[in-house]
Amino acid sequence: MKLCTGKLLIRRILESPSKFFEDQYLDGALQGNIYFGPIKQYADLEKTTGNQVIGDQNEGKIVNNIVAAKVWIRLKGETNPTQYCLGKNANIRLVDGLNDDQLSRIGVSCFTFLSLNDFQEYKKVDNRTYFELKPEVVQQLKQFVKDKEKLSQNSCRIVMFSPDNFFKAFEDQKLAYGLVHYYDQNDPLIFQDIQKEKLPWYFYKSKNYEYQRELRIVSDLTIKNKGEVKKITGLSGVEISQNMLSELVLVIDGFEKLD
Repeated sequence: MKLCTGKLLIRRILESPSKFFEDQYLDGALQGNIYFGPIKQYADLEKTTGNQVIGDQNEGKIVNNIVAAKVWIRLKGETNPTQYCLGKNANIRLVDGLNDDQLSRIGVSCFTFLSLNDFQEYKKVDNRTYFELKPEVVQQLKQFVKDKEKLSQNSCRIVMFSPDNFFKAFEDQKLAYGLVHYYDQNDPLIFQDIQKEKLPWYFYKSKNYEYQRELRIVSDLTIKNKGEVKKITGLSGVEISQNMLSELVLVIDGFEKLD
């Protein structure tokens, strides 16, 4: 499996995260210097500025909004149960997750992670199948970069990291990582699903952020509520331009669709 664009060649793109860096941090990033910001920093960003791209006031929390004509409880087993009414035309907001102290002690670094669902087949030659990024995916990624540039007031560059050593580099430093699970805040069963999955709170975000396709690296911070740069030995990446996104080609030999 290969990813090609001009002279650029990256293997196993389905496991190859990318990240958007401001110009002044590009050289450091290519040398493995990765910033971990306090989760609380991103929660406060939306609260203070209204930004809903990098900012998310519900970081580290699950929010469940329930709208119902009537909410009541009863005892099990009663033939003619007595209804204990909790409210009519109710708008109930349930929140659970990390407290502010925990949010200020945990740092995260966020990457974008593409899957095969983000590609579409456009050519097949013999046993070789070619895929390109879907136009809507390219547009979402470009808009994400544009929104980040607007917030930071700096130009941003895209870096794609080699999967051959990416995950091992973070594992060697005993850092947790995982794909963010995007949930529906209006799903009344969301808390049941979370109990089954048993993932830490910081791996959940609202479906409003699903377009970001986030892979999250997590680290304890040395100083409470203060971001820090960690040197991640073994990382290697390559810079690509926004225009190259539409030129990326995923090539798979022996690809078969399974029903």
